[in-house]
Amino acid sequence: DTWQWTKRQGWSLTVTDGPTARAAHALTTTVDPGTLLLFGGTTAEGDAQDAWLWTGSWRALCEPGTTCKTPPARSGHAMVFDAERKRVVLVGGASSGVALEDTWEWSLETGWNKRCGTPQADAAESRPPCGFGARFDHALVFDPSLGAGLMVGGSDGRRIVGDTWTWSGNVWRKLGNLPDALGPRTGSAAGFDAQHGFTILAGGETEKGGSSPEVWAYLASSKQWIRGLWLGDGFAVPANAAFAYDSASGAFLLHGGGLVTELAGTTTLVARSVSQSEYCDCTRGCAKVCGSAQ
Repeated sequence: DTWQWTKRQGWSLTVTDGPTARAAHALTTTVDPGTLLLFGGTTAEGDAQDAWLWTGSWRALCEPGTTCKTPPARSGHAMVFDAERKRVVLVGGASSGVALEDTWEWSLETGWNKRCGTPQADAAESRPPCGFGARFDHALVFDPSLGAGLMVGGSDGRRIVGDTWTWSGNVWRKLGNLPDALGPRTGSAAGFDAQHGFTILAGGETEKGGSSPEVWAYLASSKQWIRGLWLGDGFAVPANAAFAYDSASGAFLLHGGGLVTELAGTTTLVARSVSQSEYCDCTRGCAKVCGSAQ
């Protein structure tokens, strides 16, 4: 099923047809603000590789009985619209439990194109390695202040990572000199705060298990992650929650999520971010402002 949320009416059931029931799929905006792209996810038959466009109703990109070039089946991947290059970017995920290291781009005019990653059986699809390592359940957001996609954390199935990478359309670059305090995390929620001009990273599952109550901001001007005050800080944001920025209210909408062992309910939380000047670096002695003691 497909649901739509508005501040005035809340949640309403829009349609019941379209993609089959699934979890761990990816959904993002496209060059047309009124069009969304959905790809993959886990269904009753296993990982899927179908793509759908939403324009008020669902339409399959590859019609039944036709052959289309698409990324391999997967779940736990991430997608984001690159507003600089007018492309949807798909990164990583897992196929039949095996973590993937690849990057694909899509536009309505050119379809799917593989940019880098795991070699395929077809030699024609061979591309250079991406460099960031196979992973799933990572956070991916387009940061206009960087003019690039920003990827954080994830898991390869054996360990959780906490590194930060950028994608500008040609190569992945790892951001160095970042504080270790950010730490490994998977299933974090991320979005760009257009009102204040920075990327927000919230919660997720940590190496210690359980959901993290931390909220971080990436400040492109100083090239660093800053942990700071956020209305709702201290609320443990469940892993793999749905998270989106609402420009009309200047707020983030968070829905659902949860660890496999402790699934969250269907509570909807709207939490407003604060201005950039109100953020602080917890390594400089402001633990009281930032939440739990360091």
